[in-house]
Amino acid sequence: MTPDAQLLSVSPSASALLQVAGWTAERKMEVTRICPRWHPAHAVLEALSGLVLRPAQSAGAECATSTIEFKHVDASEDGQLLGESIGALMIGIANLDDGHAVLLMSSDGACFGSSTVHDACYFLGQNLGASIELLLAGIKPKPLLVRGQKTVTLYGKTYDASDPDLYVP
Repeated sequence: MTPDAQLLSVSPSASALLQVAGWTAERKMEVTRICPRWHPAHAVLEALSGLVLRPAQSAGAECATSTIEFKHVDASEDGQLLGESIGALMIGIANLDDGHAVLLMSSDGACFGSSTVHDACYFLGQNLGASIELLLAGIKPKPLLVRGQKTVTLYGKTYDASDPDLYVP
C-alpha cells in the first residue's frame, strides 16, 4: 500500500479500484473552502474528488453494493443532525448510489451515511477503507438514531433505542 493510501486508510483492494478509477499518489484536486484543512475529509477530497468507484456486481453479501462518487457534498439535514448528535463536524465526501445517500466523514475519520430518500443515518466504519469495503461488498451498515428520532428504518427493519443492532456512538 502506498503512503497516500495509508493516509486515506484504504485497503489494498480498495487502492487497486481507486487506481483503476484514475487515482495516483500525485493526484491533488482543489478542495472547497467549506472543508477545513485540519479535517480528515480534506485529504480524502484532495486525493479522490472526481473519482467514481463502481462495484463489480450489484448484488452484495447482505444488500446491494454501492457506487461511490467522490466529491464535496453538502450534508443533508439528517447529516447535520448526526454531527450534532455525536459531537463531530461532518463533511460530505461522496454521493452514494446516484445521489440516494451521502457518505459523510466525521472529524475523527469515521464514516457515516445519510439517506437522501428517507430519514435514516447509519454508521459505515471507523475509517474510509473499512467504509469502502462495506459499501462495495454489500454489507448492511449499522443504523443510528439522530437527535429527536425515536425510530429509524433501514433495509425494511425498524430500530428503536432498545435494539442491540443500533449503532450507539
